[in-house]
Amino acid sequence: MLISALRSIIACVIFCLCCQSIHAGSFSIFCCSNPGLGTYPLAIGGGGFLTGMSIANDNSIVVRTDTYGAYIRNGPSWQQLVTANSMPAAFVGPTLSAYGVYEIAIAPSDSNFIYMYLNGYIFRSTNKATTWTQTNFSQVTVNTTDPYRYWGQKIAIDPNNPNNVYVGTPQNGLYYSTDGINFTQVNTGSVPIATGDGEGSCPTIGPGPCYPGFTGIVVNPNNSSEIFASSYGNGIYHTTGGPTGTWTNITSGSGPTTVVTAAYDANANVYYALDNSNGAGTGSLWKYASGTWTNILSSSGTTNGMTGMAIDPNTANHVITLGVTGPLNETFNAGSTWGGWSNSGTQATYSFSDVSWLINLGEYGFQASQMYFDRSVTGKLYQAAQNDFLTTTVSGSITGSTNVTWAGAGAGIEQLVGNLVLATGSDKLLAEGWDHNSFLKTKSTLNTYPTTSYPFADGNINACWGGDYAAGTPNFIAVLCDGFYVGNMIYFYGTSSDGGNTWTAFPTLIPSAPSYNENGIAAGTVAVSTPSNIIWAPANRNTPYYTKDGGNTWSAISISGVTWSSAGDGFAADIQSVCADRVNPNTFYFLITNTTGGTQQSTDGGTTWTQIDSTTQSNPASIICTPGKANDVWIYFAESVSGPPGNSLQHLTYNGSWLSTTIANVDAGVLGLGAAAYGHSYPAIYFYGWLRPTIPASTTLQTGVQTFTLASTGITWLNGSNVTLYVYPANVSETGTVVSSDPVAGTVTLNITSVNGSGSYSNLQVQSYGLWRSVDEASTWQELVQYPNGSLDQVKSITADPAIYGRVYFSFGGSGYAYGQYNFLLNRDLDPTSNDNTPVGLAETG
Repeated sequence: MLISALRSIIACVIFCLCCQSIHAGSFSIFCCSNPGLGTYPLAIGGGGFLTGMSIANDNSIVVRTDTYGAYIRNGPSWQQLVTANSMPAAFVGPTLSAYGVYEIAIAPSDSNFIYMYLNGYIFRSTNKATTWTQTNFSQVTVNTTDPYRYWGQKIAIDPNNPNNVYVGTPQNGLYYSTDGINFTQVNTGSVPIATGDGEGSCPTIGPGPCYPGFTGIVVNPNNSSEIFASSYGNGIYHTTGGPTGTWTNITSGSGPTTVVTAAYDANANVYYALDNSNGAGTGSLWKYASGTWTNILSSSGTTNGMTGMAIDPNTANHVITLGVTGPLNETFNAGSTWGGWSNSGTQATYSFSDVSWLINLGEYGFQASQMYFDRSVTGKLYQAAQNDFLTTTVSGSITGSTNVTWAGAGAGIEQLVGNLVLATGSDKLLAEGWDHNSFLKTKSTLNTYPTTSYPFADGNINACWGGDYAAGTPNFIAVLCDGFYVGNMIYFYGTSSDGGNTWTAFPTLIPSAPSYNENGIAAGTVAVSTPSNIIWAPANRNTPYYTKDGGNTWSAISISGVTWSSAGDGFAADIQSVCADRVNPNTFYFLITNTTGGTQQSTDGGTTWTQIDSTTQSNPASIICTPGKANDVWIYFAESVSGPPGNSLQHLTYNGSWLSTTIANVDAGVLGLGAAAYGHSYPAIYFYGWLRPTIPASTTLQTGVQTFTLASTGITWLNGSNVTLYVYPANVSETGTVVSSDPVAGTVTLNITSVNGSGSYSNLQVQSYGLWRSVDEASTWQELVQYPNGSLDQVKSITADPAIYGRVYFSFGGSGYAYGQYNFLLNRDLDPTSNDNTPVGLAETG
């Protein structure tokens, strides 16, 4: 064993293979650098809604999304712009979880200048989004998922000066800046605040109207003092005297009543606006020239109307419009005549050589938000669309017989809303999420785009919520998938016996399923003990059921003292309310939240239940059965951003009687258990959230490098990670970074860079947010990474691989999935039968 260890040490030093702990025999060693360690995107290749785009004169392109962040195109690839490295320090943390970008604009004259409208703030970059600076723009309320999210332009940059910027708000008026940092409101007597849409409720928001705000904000490239801005409910306002000049409502007598998108033809001095007065994508295209409005094209002649238009930057009066399903229409004389809708006004053709599964989405899967001409290539067009970024090149004039083909060009924009990655210990993984069911991956195709979605592939919007596998038959999995959250009656509730390649629906469904509304039977949790014995716990506080014959019959679960209508989780909540024991067949554990009941166990497949812990958990809370361990479960519930030391992790074990242990200092947002570390028998525990140990001694708040002795030993901090020392409930704090830590002595050395408050305090919390791991049943903790992939997005779930130690899969709230490898792979990870502890890629020699 010693010889084996020395060989691995020598090989590792020579080849500089790893940057953190690896194991050789029973020895743990450290060495330099290994590109295989870290966090990487789990390649899906698209699927999110690109709600808008902006293009500079040098063809630099940025796009915004409705779920998380924005992207810039770097050659054929795309780069996420909202990261832990790019955002100001005050916004690096869980504060931006699942936030889409309301608007983004890149300066036409200098693509280094970009303005981003995120979480109601305006950020500016002068280095092409490498870093962002917060402007003085006061935060406003915005909604990136309402029905108007694809309308633009909500930010306009002067084509001649990247410091002159105009910003529209949903409910607070129009603003401008002449230095790109300091913003002033345009007089609301000149340009009134936009109104609501008059509806009784707003999707994703709730009661009350939606606020489309300001759109169609455009600056004349020939005259920076001429500006157009559409205020919803009031009209389009125009000035030739700059932001402080006289504004006039130019639609008081005629013209468009709403603006989806607008542009200015600098070669002909014409303002174009696409109206949406008749509903989504069914309006008309208008032009404004010499003080007169002209309706130049209606939506008739193409399926479901228009969604975009583009102005040729190099040819006067050349305009192309875009239909909902991709056809184009063209004019060379500012709308006096049109060539006719391509593809006979029906759907265009789509091709996806990079992400082939997108072709299954059909004609309505790519509704455009905005379209632009390439700035130098004649006839080349780009569109930001639902599910992908698309491009086409038009040769010659467009007529009704022209066949337009849009090609996918958005590979690398990962915008799905993930729910979970189901890892069974086999070679297969199932990435479940919103809108596009789930995707089957293998451990050798983590970086390869899938070719189809499962359990079915079509253009309908569906989500897969719950998923589980049988511990004794890991290729047997069950899923719950439906589209009820968007009123889609297409659903699949069923199983696969080959790890996800083929699927069979349950022979029967639980009573009242499916139900066509968000308050009915939908989504929920599924737990699989054996291929015959399954529990289905639907969402919305509906009665759970069990089957002992593979779904041929279902029986309602009854637990003494529990009323299901007041227990459980809400619709689409990321909750695991029931799990199957990973050793004992026909054994389940049910976590009863929001009411009495505590944690219950059934040893007869779901027929009868016994309370094993009386603690009443608040919603949301989830339960996980420990892999490879009988009568062993973990319960975690929502972490708090600030508060007393975390105690949100509970461990239930049985040794003649049930014992409940609360894990100190932990606020676990999500939890996963996977393969044990080498030399350990208990599965490794991972949580993403806060670790909050305390400093018992009186501590004076001050900046500088300081070493603190914690009340707890066994904590290894990630050097360089961000920390906050917080005094609860005094609401004073210090922030800084970790310099070093000693888990044996229980000390951590911090570089404190800012202080909020003054004085001396005892029991300060040292708070660090990130991915933590324990290899010894939560006795000690090691911080692995703060922000996987550098993303500030919400981590909705983590799954630790049952077969590979150090492998973790992430599901994000708006940016798809990722996987991390946090320990160097050994040959035994890839072939467990070999028991070979040599690092992968190195061969032992005689």
